Amino acid sequence: LLTSQTLAAIHIIALIKKELMINVRKIGSSYIKTGGVYNTMGNKGAVYIYFKYKYLNLMFINTHLAAFKNNHDKRIDNFYYILSNIKIDDEEEYKKLFNESGNYMPLVGNELINKFDLNIFMGDLNSRSECEFDLIEQMIESKDVNKILSVDQLSYSRENRTIDMHGFEECKITFMPTFKFVPGCIDTYAKTNDNTPSYTDRILYKLKKDKTIKLEILDYISEPWVTFSDHKPVVFSFTLFF
Repeated sequence: LLTSQTLAAIHIIALIKKELMINVRKIGSSYIKTGGVYNTMGNKGAVYIYFKYKYLNLMFINTHLAAFKNNHDKRIDNFYYILSNIKIDDEEEYKKLFNESGNYMPLVGNELINKFDLNIFMGDLNSRSECEFDLIEQMIESKDVNKILSVDQLSYSRENRTIDMHGFEECKITFMPTFKFVPGCIDTYAKTNDNTPSYTDRILYKLKKDKTIKLEILDYISEPWVTFSDHKPVVFSFTLFF
């Protein structure tokens, strides 16, 4: 276990092989609340961890954004709020890495995010499908992923540039919606128009532009055999070349 962080039911952990620990330093973590009035409750929000591996600065953010179909704008606000409030603990150490000027000003939010070589923004982003259950069920039965994505709120907003993703990208989705399942079932969705089958669970990534780092995508998949939740977990496997 390298490090971990928790906010209510939102968790993140980083695991690393013992023999690689010698390459790791500057480990930190924190959380950001976005739930309730004035972002005071931890039922929604983000936990994040960061560390330096060799000369790479890495940031991993796990989130649970606002729920329900009619809260798409609120989820976008959550996304911006989280990115704008990322902070680091050891500013004196990180200023040597991030700020080349003689007059040091603490870096926070997007300015800080842009200094990391790799950012991962993941979790229950709660993006919903903009159609009724019967229609989305037909799309799922025909395994028409592209048609399902055409009614996915996040995909539509990204495609039509109605949201500024601050450089975050997503791999091509080839799996079925990951929510809302009947717990205990591999492929049975709960029939409700309030929570139609949706791609709620996502993993976004962002590479620093001014460094020669290559990310090779190995897999972006869901795991339908996990049945204890009404969500299916998503896995993003990749190799970093630096």
